[in-house]
Amino acid sequence: MIRFWLSVAFVALWTAAGPAAASVTIADAFFNVLKDAGFSSISADTPQTSESTVTLENVVAIRDIDNAGLFIAAVSITDADVAPDGTLTAASLAYDNLRLGNVFAIRSATAQDARLQSGVRAGLLPTFNSLTIDGLAAESPTGAGLTLESLALSRRPLTLSGPTRLSARVTRLSLSNALLGDDAATQLAAIGILPVEISLTGDATWDEARQLADIADLQLTVARAGTLSLAMTATRVTPEVIDALWSPSASAMARLAALSPLSFDAVTLTLTDDGLTDRILTRAADTRGLDRQALIDQLLAAIPAPEQMPLQGTLRQELAEFLTAPGTLQLSATPGRRMRVGQLLAMIVLDPTQIPAILEIDVTAEE
Repeated sequence: MIRFWLSVAFVALWTAAGPAAASVTIADAFFNVLKDAGFSSISADTPQTSESTVTLENVVAIRDIDNAGLFIAAVSITDADVAPDGTLTAASLAYDNLRLGNVFAIRSATAQDARLQSGVRAGLLPTFNSLTIDGLAAESPTGAGLTLESLALSRRPLTLSGPTRLSARVTRLSLSNALLGDDAATQLAAIGILPVEISLTGDATWDEARQLADIADLQLTVARAGTLSLAMTATRVTPEVIDALWSPSASAMARLAALSPLSFDAVTLTLTDDGLTDRILTRAADTRGLDRQALIDQLLAAIPAPEQMPLQGTLRQELAEFLTAPGTLQLSATPGRRMRVGQLLAMIVLDPTQIPAILEIDVTAEE
């Protein structure tokens, strides 16, 4: 009987101590990530555990490179695991009211299927399958800054063994005048798109087995200017390409290198005007002392003759229609054979006059 009650007491003590010990381990793993990201003097309130979520409140640290203070009101880590190498994985990792000195702030951020790796200086941004950020603001000591209303990125399998759906949403990315520079801000104000506000939406399906990606609709919108839409199908899209594009620590050059081997067989670009073309033509005509039609004629005259480049005849006609009554201008490329992105980039540099014929480009305009 004594052995029985001792066993019960041991189990009770282990059960009570288990979550506390686990929460400390998870907290230490998070603090180690901060250390590897260049922070010191790290502290927080005692970790709190509720079911499968560990919460760290009032996280404070100092960034070594510039002594900027880091403050996070709350870090919530759900269904977490710490690997022997210190890598912290979690079903969900959420930050509430994060501030770094006077230069960076986020109201809230949540990553699903998150992974923070100790020893990698990627900072507080984990790898993820889903990420949402609300209320981001960044500003340099010189006053150059930006704000972001919201961002959402997602990578989810449609079926257990089938394609993966990729989606992106960027809402109201606003750029300050100081970030743009005085000259650019003045020019943008003159054509009516200041303050600059950018939004982006995109959806794609990726079939890993076939190495095929289908971008159904990627839209980049600049407020009071217009929307540029892209639809395309690409092949040779390997897991390494997706990881390089998705990694928060990848450089622009690394992403470009990942895109180079990709091949495409159909691309459609559509520009939908929102008043910008009228404002630019009006301003340019006034500056040159011309009426609008005379300015349009000058612009069209700069296009090479059709006998030099067959596409130019169609381009001249469709561009004339677009400039006269701005609406949408669509460019479609359907090359007879699949072309790699790297080949196209080389062609742009070496001999861009070959592009229209090789890509079989078609241009159409509509009001």
